[in-house]
Amino acid sequence: MFRFWYYISRIFYYPFLNWFLPLINIKAKARLIFEKLNTDDPASISFKKSNKQADFAFEVSSEGEFQQVKPIILKVLSDENLVEIIFCSDSVEKQCQTLFTEFPNNLRLLRLPILTFTPFSEFNPMNWLTASSFFLCRYDFFPELIFYGRKKNVKFNLIAGTLKNTESKQKNTFLKLYYKYVYNSFDKLIMATENDKFNLIRRYSIDDELVESYDFRPVQIYNRLDLKLEKFKEKFKYKKEFSSYLEKFEMKNRIILGSYWYDENKILNHDIKTLLSHGHQISIVPHQLSPLDLIKTRKSILDKNSDVVIYEINNELTKTEIDKLFLDMEEAPGILIINLKGILCELYTYFGHAYVAGGYRSSVHSLLEPFLAGAMVYCGPKVHRSTEYDLIMQSNPDRIYIVEDPSHFLNKVVTTNLNELSSVHSFESHYKGNFSPILNWLDIKSSWESDAQF
Repeated sequence: MFRFWYYISRIFYYPFLNWFLPLINIKAKARLIFEKLNTDDPASISFKKSNKQADFAFEVSSEGEFQQVKPIILKVLSDENLVEIIFCSDSVEKQCQTLFTEFPNNLRLLRLPILTFTPFSEFNPMNWLTASSFFLCRYDFFPELIFYGRKKNVKFNLIAGTLKNTESKQKNTFLKLYYKYVYNSFDKLIMATENDKFNLIRRYSIDDELVESYDFRPVQIYNRLDLKLEKFKEKFKYKKEFSSYLEKFEMKNRIILGSYWYDENKILNHDIKTLLSHGHQISIVPHQLSPLDLIKTRKSILDKNSDVVIYEINNELTKTEIDKLFLDMEEAPGILIINLKGILCELYTYFGHAYVAGGYRSSVHSLLEPFLAGAMVYCGPKVHRSTEYDLIMQSNPDRIYIVEDPSHFLNKVVTTNLNELSSVHSFESHYKGNFSPILNWLDIKSSWESDAQF
């Protein structure tokens, strides 16, 4: 009955969402263009067209969710299974298309139809999906996805589930009933933390034998760190010169600002020049690397420290220019902007202190990357959406610090003794040691040794 009325409502709203809204709303227009890419994309042709049935299907919302399930996706694709991925955001378009290039015969991709959804469309997930095992990630509980997962011949699983900040939804009777319906639809659920697992069982009366707590993100990060030299060889032309320069500084004096937003410049409200002249090194990797954003980043630094020299490293520099840059930095220490994409996770391994941006905006960026790289982690107060913060706090609370007042950041760095921090060995042992058992529990045959490359 619920499905019937849901489909009726979607048919009713279709003309407005598909034809009128994009005319008056720029974001809706962009969304419509994004969804219509399904029509001509070879990767979006359902396996049904060739009378095939996928083994596994995954739905991800954006980059963060994709990273959660990426180890599983790579595993099942490498085992030559047929795989379907539904993604909601254009932020993962490139990664999904890269996967399709590598596995064109085994992978199909669908941009989740929101504005263009109709029950009769070939791109309605109910009509497009074929997989016998379906995984949702986090909390994208679109009804059409739940309908497919509830089919009798489909194993329905949740990955990286969390109940963070869902208390307000419990006050809405309809939402409370809907979420109870959703969570009781899954055959197996993997929650991000032990606390999420406990709350889920208690709140929705879920059988505890159907619920585990595990986060796949650490596995993905560990694999990146294991392959960091290959990544640097591919994306960091002057890694050798950069490493040689950093070796002149003690680890306790190396500071990196990761995913830096120029409007978080209060964290540099300090006598930077004195800090730099006393053996500290500060590097910044901006969140956005467009020419305009780099200009704004430079300006944000100079607004707080007009007398500080700013240097920039990128792969466009010649060998002569790079040698001169590091020679100049020795003679006149300054802040180094690293204008390179896709290597921030690996860069964290070279620094003792890592500030992760976003905590003074909507939500903090990835905290596990610097944590697993061995750095002391600092961030702003907006961690309400971050289960990564919860994981660190549960295992090594002394290795993360919320900077309530951004102007106190560098003072905290100077007074933190890295030698007194707790070891992350048990954290690593837990996530590497339980990777295979969790996959086996999900009916994906695995062993850590065979999956180490992922």
